[in-house]
Amino acid sequence: MGLGAVWTSVYPEMRKVKGVSAALRLPDNLIPMSCILIGYPAESPQPKDKWDEEKITW
Repeated sequence: MGLGAVWTSVYPEMRKVKGVSAALRLPDNLIPMSCILIGYPAESPQPKDKWDEEKITW
Protein backbone atom coordinates (compact mmCIF):
# COMPACT_ATOMS: atom_id res chain seq x y z
CA MET A 1 0.00 0.00 0.00
CA GLY A 2 3.04 2.26 0.29
CA LEU A 3 2.22 3.47 3.79
CA GLY A 4 4.77 4.29 6.46
CA ALA A 5 4.30 4.44 10.24
CA VAL A 6 6.13 5.76 13.27
CA TRP A 7 5.44 5.45 17.00
CA THR A 8 5.72 8.68 18.99
CA SER A 9 5.17 9.54 22.63
CA VAL A 10 2.55 12.05 23.78
CA TYR A 11 2.51 11.90 27.58
CA PRO A 12 3.90 13.58 29.73
CA GLU A 13 4.36 16.52 27.30
CA MET A 14 1.17 18.43 28.15
CA ARG A 15 1.26 20.48 24.92
CA LYS A 16 1.07 17.20 22.98
CA VAL A 17 -1.54 15.72 25.35
CA LYS A 18 -3.83 18.72 24.82
CA GLY A 19 -3.31 18.72 21.06
CA VAL A 20 -4.00 15.01 20.61
CA SER A 21 -6.96 15.13 23.01
CA ALA A 22 -8.49 18.03 21.08
CA ALA A 23 -7.87 16.46 17.67
CA LEU A 24 -9.46 13.16 18.76
CA ARG A 25 -12.14 14.85 20.90
CA LEU A 26 -11.22 12.69 23.88
CA PRO A 27 -13.18 13.06 27.12
CA ASP A 28 -11.30 14.59 30.06
CA ASN A 29 -10.93 11.22 31.80
CA LEU A 30 -8.74 9.82 28.96
CA ILE A 31 -5.06 10.76 28.62
CA PRO A 32 -3.29 9.84 25.38
CA MET A 33 0.05 8.16 26.10
CA SER A 34 1.37 7.63 22.57
CA CYS A 35 0.36 7.66 18.91
CA ILE A 36 1.18 5.72 15.81
CA LEU A 37 1.29 8.09 12.88
CA ILE A 38 0.46 6.55 9.50
CA GLY A 39 0.79 8.15 6.10
CA TYR A 40 2.46 8.13 2.73
CA PRO A 41 6.17 8.92 3.16
CA ALA A 42 7.78 11.70 1.13
CA GLU A 43 11.02 9.68 1.05
CA SER A 44 11.99 6.00 1.01
CA PRO A 45 14.99 5.76 3.37
CA GLN A 46 16.53 2.39 4.12
CA PRO A 47 15.81 0.89 7.57
CA LYS A 48 18.39 1.89 10.19
CA ASP A 49 20.50 -0.73 11.93
CA LYS A 50 20.34 0.33 15.59
CA TRP A 51 21.87 -2.85 16.99
CA ASP A 52 24.74 -2.04 19.36
CA GLU A 53 26.26 -5.03 21.12
CA GLU A 54 28.05 -2.64 23.52
CA LYS A 55 24.68 -1.80 25.12
CA ILE A 56 23.98 -5.43 26.10
CA THR A 57 24.70 -6.30 29.72
CA TRP A 58 24.08 -9.37 31.87
